[in-house]
Amino acid sequence: MRCVAQKLTIIIVFILAAPLLADTIYLANGTNIDGKIENQSATDVFIRTPQGLRKISKAQIRRIEYDSARNKQEELRKQEELRRLEEQRKLEEQKRQQLEQQKLIEQQRLKEEAERKKLEEQKKAEELKKAEELKKTEEQKKDQQRKDQKPSYRQNDLNFRGGLGVQHVRAGILGLRNSITMIGSEFRGGFADRKDRSADLSPMLALGIGYNYGRFFLDLDGSVSQGKASGRTYAQFTDKGNEFAYQSAELHDPIRSTVIELALRADVYEAGYFRVRPFVGGRRHLMETKTDFRSFGLFANLPVTTWTQTEIDGGSTSKGVIGGFEFLMPFQFGRSYVGMSLLLGYYSGRGDAFIDEESKALLSVGEFRLDGMRYTGDIAVRGPYAALRGSYLVNERLTLAAGFKYEIYEYRFVSFELSNKYNGSFNDVIQNRIQMAIFGDYIFDRTKAREMIKTVDFSATYRLPLR
Repeated sequence: MRCVAQKLTIIIVFILAAPLLADTIYLANGTNIDGKIENQSATDVFIRTPQGLRKISKAQIRRIEYDSARNKQEELRKQEELRRLEEQRKLEEQKRQQLEQQKLIEQQRLKEEAERKKLEEQKKAEELKKAEELKKTEEQKKDQQRKDQKPSYRQNDLNFRGGLGVQHVRAGILGLRNSITMIGSEFRGGFADRKDRSADLSPMLALGIGYNYGRFFLDLDGSVSQGKASGRTYAQFTDKGNEFAYQSAELHDPIRSTVIELALRADVYEAGYFRVRPFVGGRRHLMETKTDFRSFGLFANLPVTTWTQTEIDGGSTSKGVIGGFEFLMPFQFGRSYVGMSLLLGYYSGRGDAFIDEESKALLSVGEFRLDGMRYTGDIAVRGPYAALRGSYLVNERLTLAAGFKYEIYEYRFVSFELSNKYNGSFNDVIQNRIQMAIFGDYIFDRTKAREMIKTVDFSATYRLPLR
């Protein structure tokens, strides 16, 4: 603004300093005369100058410039200058307004930014306050739940359990029979090579009921599973002075397992949610199997070939005691309650086992035989087992769980009897019975087997409080 004012002042001074209403006569000799033309004739021009009125002959005049044309040109120049100055002033004013507007916008932005930061800080403070209040409320709720929860010495509930799962079973009764086959070949001066295919997965059903009073738990559980397995054997031995070798294929179907357990448990240690719960009880285990046995044999020194089909029924029953410890570790995630438990136990029992074979043999010489063998005896079963389970508390009455259990037991005969059914001469029968008696004693000291059971199950437990 100061620059524009200075320029206007200079223009005004310039205008005031210029001659007022002056005409100019340009002479042929190159000079000019300034003044006011008052009159003119056909030959002369009369001009008034500061020195007075002068008469100039038109023959001496080259050109006359009147004051109106000059004034018009000067006026146009002044107007152009004024227009230019006005435009410059407007541009500067526009820039000033833009600067002021930008300044206002920046101030507004800074103000909004400050308000936004303030709101964010307030929001964070409110959220922090809410989180602290929620945490405090949750802690109060937990304290109240601990207060409201029945102490363990006041619990009085019934629990109903049900679940489904799968098992991978290597039955001990099959292991006993396979052991007899291997030892029999060894007894007859030969050997046997056996290959078992892994057992198929067996579907399993589990049911249970429990009673909880105070720190004590009484649980009755049962499970049933049924599957199958297969195997094959190559054996070579001496039979009545003749070298004999055979190959067999076996299908064990079904393999049925039934387990019933009764256990008493008690919480003996509790620290927060961690508990140690030893247990003791009894178990009854029943294993049954049917086997389709087919073999093809050759005599090394006789031109005789034999084909055999054998049906084998086997089973074992054991009863004994169980004992161990269960470690319970519940956790809380948000508002959800989950738990983990680790169970370590041991089973020791006694029972009986039988293997009943009925064989149909066809010899290449056209002879047909019906043979049979029965093995019976008392067995001892013992071994450890472990289970890992996870549970989810749906509500105060319903709990869902999933677990994995691994069991490994050793089967051993503590008494053994062997009898056979043999079609032959009287001497053959006597010879065979003497051989079987010796063979029975030989088997008794050496026969043992290992049973392995792997279980994955999913279950649900419903708790019914008793008032």
